[in-house]
Amino acid sequence: MRKQLGVDLVFLASGSIRKESLGPIITMKDFLEVFPFEDGIISFNMTGAQLRKVMKFLMREEAFDPDAHCEWYQISGNFFCEYDRGTREILTLAVYGNDVKDSDVFRVAVQEYHFFSMSEFMGIPTEEIEQNGQPEELAVKGQNVLKEFFVRNEYIKLDGKQRLLIHNGKNG
Repeated sequence: MRKQLGVDLVFLASGSIRKESLGPIITMKDFLEVFPFEDGIISFNMTGAQLRKVMKFLMREEAFDPDAHCEWYQISGNFFCEYDRGTREILTLAVYGNDVKDSDVFRVAVQEYHFFSMSEFMGIPTEEIEQNGQPEELAVKGQNVLKEFFVRNEYIKLDGKQRLLIHNGKNG
């Protein structure tokens, strides 16, 4: 993923994905039904401490309430988080198979709408992220990034790696 976009992590809002599956042949109509939004993609630096803060926010109890409106994200494959709901603690947080240190800095990409709403959706103010350096626009239309991915990756095979492991009690 880093080679393609120049980023370490991509957070794609699950609410932006409007169908459960694609394929095996993908038409433009199918693609636009699944991902109808044309907002841009913004990349920025995020420290390991900030990534941990974001993940803890995303795992708050409200997120597990079926009646609450909370955003979930599809996160690129080089990421892993293990969380315990009983203790409300992150047990493991890794990027590229390496444990995340607070001082690590990652290049992250999100949709423009979510970047400018980070306080609401990720629990971290955009101003705090901007202290790590100037964010930049990677793409004017996120659809173009996904289209290019599908064109360059004719046969996509899922790696089967789990990216998020949630325990419902104390380490269980």
